[in-house]
Amino acid sequence: MASIKLFQPDSTLSYPQFNTYRLSDLPPTASLCTHELPSRNVATASRIPASRQLAFKEIQSRVGWDHAAGGFSPNEICYIDEAYNIVTVSIGSDLSPSYRTVVSLPIPLQTASSSAQDATPEYPSVIAVPYTTQTHTSYYIASAGTGSLSVIKETESKTVSVAEYDLSADEAQPFLIRAVGAVQDDRAEVVLSRAIRIPQDEPSGSKRAALKHNISYELVCVVIPLSEGSATTASRELSVLWRLSGEEFPTYVERVGGRWIFGASKTFVMHGSTKDDSTGGDVGRDNLTSDQSGAAMPMDETDYPYSWSQTKTSINLTIEKLPTDILPSRDIVCLLRPNTLTLQIHARENASLKPSLRQLLRNGGKDGVHDWWDTIQGQESTWTWEKEVDPATGMTLGKLELSLEKANEGVKWPQLFAPRQENDEDDQGLLPVRKARPAGGDEDQWTYQEIEVPETMSEEDRAYVKASLEGFHQTPTAPPKNKYAGLGHQDLASFAQSKPVAAGHGEAADRASAILPGLLREEIEEEDDDGFDDDDHMDGGEFASLGGAGSSKAGKESVFTYLEDDADRTGYTVKTFSKTASVSVLSRPMKGRLDQPDQSLLIKAHVDGNLYVPPQDLSEASWKHIATNPAISFVLASKRDAQFVYHQTEADGAVVFIFESRQAHGLGGNMYVYWPPVKDTSLAPGGKSRATEAKQTVIKFGEGFETGQLLGVKTVSLDNGTRAVVGLAEKAIIVFSLQLLTP
Repeated sequence: MASIKLFQPDSTLSYPQFNTYRLSDLPPTASLCTHELPSRNVATASRIPASRQLAFKEIQSRVGWDHAAGGFSPNEICYIDEAYNIVTVSIGSDLSPSYRTVVSLPIPLQTASSSAQDATPEYPSVIAVPYTTQTHTSYYIASAGTGSLSVIKETESKTVSVAEYDLSADEAQPFLIRAVGAVQDDRAEVVLSRAIRIPQDEPSGSKRAALKHNISYELVCVVIPLSEGSATTASRELSVLWRLSGEEFPTYVERVGGRWIFGASKTFVMHGSTKDDSTGGDVGRDNLTSDQSGAAMPMDETDYPYSWSQTKTSINLTIEKLPTDILPSRDIVCLLRPNTLTLQIHARENASLKPSLRQLLRNGGKDGVHDWWDTIQGQESTWTWEKEVDPATGMTLGKLELSLEKANEGVKWPQLFAPRQENDEDDQGLLPVRKARPAGGDEDQWTYQEIEVPETMSEEDRAYVKASLEGFHQTPTAPPKNKYAGLGHQDLASFAQSKPVAAGHGEAADRASAILPGLLREEIEEEDDDGFDDDDHMDGGEFASLGGAGSSKAGKESVFTYLEDDADRTGYTVKTFSKTASVSVLSRPMKGRLDQPDQSLLIKAHVDGNLYVPPQDLSEASWKHIATNPAISFVLASKRDAQFVYHQTEADGAVVFIFESRQAHGLGGNMYVYWPPVKDTSLAPGGKSRATEAKQTVIKFGEGFETGQLLGVKTVSLDNGTRAVVGLAEKAIIVFSLQLLTP
């Protein structure tokens, strides 16, 4: 079965010359307002008995839960307060909120039992389903976190009726409401997620007994009849369409183009399956190879087909451990053109070439053509063949070395070859690693996706980088000062002044320029007298460290599962991808009203973030790359206290919002906003942008009184046509106008 690459990058959307984010002023029209909630707080406590302890996996899933939900109107959000009231918040054009209690949910009863078999309550959750034009009726689908589902019907006259539903007795478990899809006049499909705790043997009364559980997760799709009235007696039983099982908490649950797509750090399978029931292709890492039979297998990273390194002006590519019976004039074809490399190596015994090199040669097809990531000076570039003794084995082996001169000096190549662009109607636009052999065809007719090989750094350069970063890995003896702490929105125009960073000088600067990305280089080069000092590092230094707690890794590792209705609608097909590898999701879309969904994802790509949208056509599986946020992965790696990371999709790309956890005394943390570079009209060779910088802003998100922890973030559209970010904190509503989205 052909393998499919779900997230295929488009090299023309990259920013090879991007250098930095500049701290910029907010427009005068930007506003931030903080308002106290009514008397009751948000229902953050799930009423867990004191005797019950949660496993780490359960705690991790609860930390990132968003308690806010979009409302019926574009300017509304809703939440459940500590008394289990469903409360809607309408944001006016002046950014002031108005509150309305829709209905009170049945308050869950707690027992004193501490049995490990008892279900652990979940957070309350709610989703607002806007009315259809036929019925003019709106619905809230809510849960108090104990295992029952409430369907609240609200008419235009605000008349409310409530129907209660339960899962069957053998499936009664607390759950979270994750998504609503396939809404019709008389029914809706609702996806629930729940943790399954399987106790392990532990002595009775042991302090470890509560923690000794195997935790797995289920996704359950139920059908809710919207046409029924309120319950007058016992709760009704829900009809279950399907159930999926997985080992990790799902972070992405969306109904897209007639299919469900789920994202988690491990795949989901049909409930009861002991293995993957997939009929879809498996996507591994970007790098796959094949054995002699053509079966796909993961590449050993120690067995790359070549190594390469670069300076500001040149690139060196080396292919080693070649058989010595190769004659360059007879067996090697190497043509160095500005945009392409033509490479053919004809060994007498093809098996004497290592598998990864055979894969590389097949990638070029019959003519052996590979596209450079950027352009080179073909006339100034050369290749050489020489023999050398392998110190490990003492054998004499051949080495092919290519010395390439960059056409665009100073541009750092993230990879050597550009991703192969495939347009094959038979593959429905998918980008396979290997296509099936044509009937009667030979191996030369196969086409392959390019192998991506990381750049090799010399020991001398590694030592230089290590020495340059030593200061940033040291733990400070006192907390770093934050010059922006406590500033309100009235000070926004005065404090966010940007200042160019001084360039380095001498040999050290030249070495840094050749080795390090521009964003990192700016923070470690020698500074002029008016350069930045320790005070200029926002919250520990925006680009200050690549290591340390909370900063060494950006994003959430995720793999994806598709669930589709069968053609006759008598069953379902589960397609899993990336079984052996995953992508890193940097950001999810900032949600608003249910019928105005943004289903994009920001995926890590080296130091950048690529914005992808899911396929709408059931015949396609691959996501579409629509924009790039340069260096945003690098930025996120330095944000130790990030609690929520969301983005808003704009014409030029994604505007990324990073929300920090609250600071001391319950005050709100910082909100960082990163815009994509403004599109320029002049493009570099290969259709890539020449943009070198983009804007960023930092603002205190919530101030004036103790707001408590930030619990959720949503976007709303105001009556005056502008947009706003609405933060739901334990004790406050925080509203930030979004008139600045196109600064």
